[in-house]
Amino acid sequence: MDLKTKPNSTLNSLPFLSNVGIETVDLYIGSTRTHYRVHKHILCTKIPCFNKMFNGSFSEASSNSADFPEDFPDSFDILLEWAYSQYHPLRPLNRVSSDSLDLSWNAIEFYLLMDKLCMPDFMNEAMDLLRQFLKDNNLLISIEQVIYVYRRSLPSSKLRLYILNGLLYGFSLDREPDSTLLVRLVDIIREETDLTADFLTAVQDQVRGGPKSTNPSAGDGGIYHIHGIGISCSCSLNERRCG
Repeated sequence: MDLKTKPNSTLNSLPFLSNVGIETVDLYIGSTRTHYRVHKHILCTKIPCFNKMFNGSFSEASSNSADFPEDFPDSFDILLEWAYSQYHPLRPLNRVSSDSLDLSWNAIEFYLLMDKLCMPDFMNEAMDLLRQFLKDNNLLISIEQVIYVYRRSLPSSKLRLYILNGLLYGFSLDREPDSTLLVRLVDIIREETDLTADFLTAVQDQVRGGPKSTNPSAGDGGIYHIHGIGISCSCSLNERRCG
């Protein structure tokens, strides 16, 4: 049997080259302008938002470059790792070390980036990983994180709902009053109108006999998922729409 390769290979016989292409685009991420040079075909095929950006009428289509000054390199790193390798699920969300509460990557930042890029599957996955990590480590979202999310998300955001319920649950726990927490709440009332309105509305509902706050990281997380046709979802809520 003659095992010699054909001297003039075509793209059909070179699946890797056919998949990645030869044209590249430049992405500059964050205040440090961390530079990623990415194959355009990979980026535009896997992420529809980039297809519109680099193959449409936007300025990025002619420059083949884009800046994301408000985003973070580690979030893009995870996204681009997936785009090239199809690694799924996402990287595990773990502590950096056993004696540290620092995370291996920022699930909140990644969620916000996926929201910006209209990738609901990854929003759901990031939500699940965040909830599981906080549950396993008996942690709650900090007030600083609550404020951060509210300033960078829309009222309909599922992440907003999750961190609001986490804040309510934290205040409902039977423990010694935390004066620092109360002072921060006063600051919130002064400065964060959306958060104040949502928080007081939820408290009013409880005072009127509504359901008591529970740990939002426990139980079925379906209410914190994005649902719709074509969106993968493992929750038990509205399985017909999630399928």
